[in-house]
Amino acid sequence: MIRLQPTAYSHVADLFDAYDFDRCLLHSVLDRHQDGHLLCDDAATPTAADLFHPGRYGYLTGDPSHLLGWFPAGIAAAKIELSNQELFVPRNSTWIGHLHAAFGDRLKRDVYEYFTFTESRLDWIWRWQDRVPEGMQVQRMDAELARRAQEQKTLQVATGANWGSHERFVQSGFGFVVVAGEDTLAAAISTFAIGSGEAEIDITTATDFRRQGLATLMGCAFVAHCLKHDLTPSWTANYGNSGSTATARRLGFVDRFALPCFTIDATEESP
Repeated sequence: MIRLQPTAYSHVADLFDAYDFDRCLLHSVLDRHQDGHLLCDDAATPTAADLFHPGRYGYLTGDPSHLLGWFPAGIAAAKIELSNQELFVPRNSTWIGHLHAAFGDRLKRDVYEYFTFTESRLDWIWRWQDRVPEGMQVQRMDAELARRAQEQKTLQVATGANWGSHERFVQSGFGFVVVAGEDTLAAAISTFAIGSGEAEIDITTATDFRRQGLATLMGCAFVAHCLKHDLTPSWTANYGNSGSTATARRLGFVDRFALPCFTIDATEESP
């Protein structure tokens, strides 16, 4: 197992062409917008690789038998806690079979829903500033607002956590907050990742301000900013998150597909 330096990521990038989803997160690391980890079996002629995005998503690709041969020892040697990751595999049932064989009952399955943006509500999106509630304002994140949005327990969007620092987030990504009254952060939206011409959305509303349309309002601001800067907004949600999917559809996103992801328990279950 080899842990590649970022300057060598291009050597294994082709292996991740097997993914027709999450291209934003993958290329945010491959193109070095964000700091991740990339492991492979051979730097010169790789046949298997694992990319870890800083948002705790792992992407396995290549020959499953080669990659799983150094799981989990190789991951531990790289100081990555496997049980903290959500693992995705190409849409190939062979991979899933290998994971089950390797981890047995420790392997847990979840599902993510993927959406595609359409321009069906574009005229309404462009007019988002006309719908800002009285007593509130939408502000573009600077480093301080990015820090507050991450540290506030009722928000916790991944600004500095995903980008390495709040200053780097402001430089390379973007986001918005809804400020209620003089200085209360009511909602936040930010770029979870940027890559392959897409911007992945990270969005949340503080508990006391939910059901007021703030998520939709911020989504409009985010989408409008994307379109002005030649980016395609990207939306995913945990399966069953009806609030997230409803907001996506109000913004013009349509269902694409649902795909499995996997987590691995930290310790084996007792017999």
